[in-house]
This record gives sequence, C-alpha cells and structure tokens, in this order.
Amino acid sequence: MLQKNFDLAQGKLNIDNKKFELSDTRGTYEQWQILFSRIKDVIYNNKENATTLVNYFFSSIMHRINLSPNFTTKGGAYKYINTLDLILDQILILLKLSPTRKTYSYYVIIQLTLLRDMKKSFSDKSLDLINDYKMNIYGSVFSSIRSVLSFDWFDPVQGYELYPLIKFFKNFDMYLTPFELITPIKQNNQYVVYTAIAYYIYDKKRVSPNFKTVEKKLYQEIKENIENFKDKGTSKNKIAKDAEFFYMVNDFSKYPGFSGQEKLFFRTKLEQASSEIPLIQEISKESYYEWDTDFNEYSRKVFMKIIIGKVNKLNNYYE
Repeated sequence: MLQKNFDLAQGKLNIDNKKFELSDTRGTYEQWQILFSRIKDVIYNNKENATTLVNYFFSSIMHRINLSPNFTTKGGAYKYINTLDLILDQILILLKLSPTRKTYSYYVIIQLTLLRDMKKSFSDKSLDLINDYKMNIYGSVFSSIRSVLSFDWFDPVQGYELYPLIKFFKNFDMYLTPFELITPIKQNNQYVVYTAIAYYIYDKKRVSPNFKTVEKKLYQEIKENIENFKDKGTSKNKIAKDAEFFYMVNDFSKYPGFSGQEKLFFRTKLEQASSEIPLIQEISKESYYEWDTDFNEYSRKVFMKIIIGKVNKLNNYYE
C-alpha cells in the first residue's frame, strides 16, 4: 500500500510529458513542486497514516537528493537557490505533519546529505562562481533548520539532534541566539536536551564567549534538576541506578565547558549516590557523551544509525 501511494504521488508529470523518478536526483523546480504537492495530497487523504507516510518518503529521498551546486551562470545560481528553498520549505511542512523522533532523524540525514554534497562543490576552488554563492546557499539551509527550532510545535526532546546539526554553521558565523538556547533548557529538563545544547555552545575546550549566559543557565537548570530529582521508583540510596540521573551527573561532571567548581558538584553527587554501588564507580570513569566529537564524526555516526536500522530490519521501522 505504501509503495502504491508513493508511486501514485510521483505520477505522470505534464512537464516534458515524462515521469519524475527519484533517481533523477536533481529535478527542476516544477518537478519538485509537483512531487511535493502529490505527496501532501496522499498524506492529507490518509491522515491516520501520516507518520508512516512521511517517514517512508523521507527515508526514500534522503540518499537520493543531489543538490551539489553545479550552476555556471548567475541565472543558474538564482534557479538553484530557488529550488533549494522550495525543497527545504516543503520538507519542513512534511516534518510538521510528523514531528516524531524518528522523523527528525530522517530530517537530519536529509540535511547532512545536502551539506555533504555542497561541501564537495565548495571544496573545488576552480568553481569561482559557485563559491561566490557559498554563504547564500549555506544561509538558506541554516535559516530553514533555525525556523524549525522556533516553531511552537517543535519539541526539543524529540528533535534534540537538530542542535548538533546546526552547530556546523558556526563555522560561517551563523549562530542561534542565547534566547533560542535558554528557552528549551528551561522548558525541558531532560538529558538529551541538556547535552545537545551543551555540545552546541562548546568550542575547542571552552564555551564560546557569546554563550556564557547560556552556560550559566544550563548549569543552574541541571543542578536544580539533580537536587530535586524525581526517581522512577528507585530508593534514594540507589538513585545512581536511575539511567537519567546517572548519565546526567556522570557526563556533566566531565563536561569541559563547565568550571572545575561546577564539575565538582556533579562528581560529589555521583559519589554520594553510588557509595553503596561499587559498579557505578567502575562505569563512571568517562563521559558517555562525546563532547569533543567534530562535525565529520558526528555525521558519520548519524549515517551509521540509519545503516544499522536497515540491517536490523525492524518491523516498525517506518512507524
């Protein structure tokens, strides 16, 4: 049924009287416009299966989109950026129909694929015209991801992977504001949100100077969360067995963006909570969150998650 709906969405195009195949990795503006229009029609007519359909579509195109810049004229650059903006906008609309953790993972893969192809073109110094539009092109992708983070329907707990993703653009002086980072910290007291934002503000063994206020708020919120931690049925003298508590105190006791005094608070809490559990001392020697992971390594791990998922062939892979 899914394949039938997907094939129907592609359908016959009036343009050039030929069918648009996903293997036609570039496509014209009009072809992408029609494809997304038909995909949305299928989803709107099958709202009860929206998540399944969006995930299926995202998983089908994420390795087939090829938007590496290849224009040779200013007119070509204009068409390229227009098509890129269309695709980014339409993907965002589909994401809104299924803002689940799995869908966000597919969304991240799509964005990483775009960035990978763009980087290859920009690395060719002989392509002067393409490199002239480098900031405009990266700016389009940055603005699209940033807009997702700003929507009321965005849940940082589900979409926490977007913060490590958007960190890439700091290389080009494109930043989130402290307000955009402090708000999710205050509203979501969970490990995945804390670590994602802590990773975003951390640069080369220190927190970026313009994010010092974020670092202070991050520490305050995590500290308060730990001091008032509500365990899930675990007795107080064995609270270190609670996974959320353990990962939080362990990993932030080793977060290089915190001062020695701040890290000491978490180390002390971990020692107190694990005094009667020798095993905890053995498994808390290192941080499980890899704070020093660079963008290339981060990208590789994201791609590996998808590969492993496909190998496992989980029954609910698209759900």
